[in-house]
Amino acid sequence: MEKGLYTFKHISTLDNVETIIKFIDEEGKEKEKLSLTEIDSFTLNFDSRENLLFYMQEIGYDFYNSKFIIEYKNNNKIKKIDPVFSDQENLKELALNNQGSYKIKKDASYYKYLYYIIRDIANNYNLIWYLVKNKYMSSWLYENVTRYNISISTDVEAAHIYMTRIKKELTNYKVIRDIEIGIKEYEKLIKTNANEKETNQNEEKPKVKTLKKPRHFIEGQGQLFNPDNY
Repeated sequence: MEKGLYTFKHISTLDNVETIIKFIDEEGKEKEKLSLTEIDSFTLNFDSRENLLFYMQEIGYDFYNSKFIIEYKNNNKIKKIDPVFSDQENLKELALNNQGSYKIKKDASYYKYLYYIIRDIANNYNLIWYLVKNKYMSSWLYENVTRYNISISTDVEAAHIYMTRIKKELTNYKVIRDIEIGIKEYEKLIKTNANEKETNQNEEKPKVKTLKKPRHFIEGQGQLFNPDNY
């Protein structure tokens, strides 16, 4: 598989039979070696694996009890990644504007994402550390983003060098894709932790017993005694 070329596959979970899903090019010919942006531009139209599966069944594919994967070669090793769906809103414009290429054009959507990385993501320490620790972002990119933000107000020349490196790295669509997947996983983790914390707090709350009124209690009896009358 050449650099930047991926294969979109369906795998039956019953017998592990793999089926390559082919796309049609501009000349009407089938092709199975695709760019990641081509595959994502397709799957980003669906909100889930189930929705994609239903569509594939509707157009004639005999797919049941299945999953989808994207396969590519890296350093002579076969790698597999999951498709992305419509919840990855930041990828939609980038994938669509760069279909057929693994390199991103430096247009408005690119610069919008660039500044999103160096400002919003870089300033969220817990998030960016999660991305690096779990290999959604390379430590090399993290270091250059960090050094850029440190030097921008003290050493303009050094900041320019770091920014040049960052720009080059972020023209690779898969780099941005990995970061976005990591961000979604981080958001899920935060939500899960918050739910667990709320559940634990509810379980730890002491049960308040409602005291029953004494049998001899008469409504309004507490108002009968007035010390001012004595």
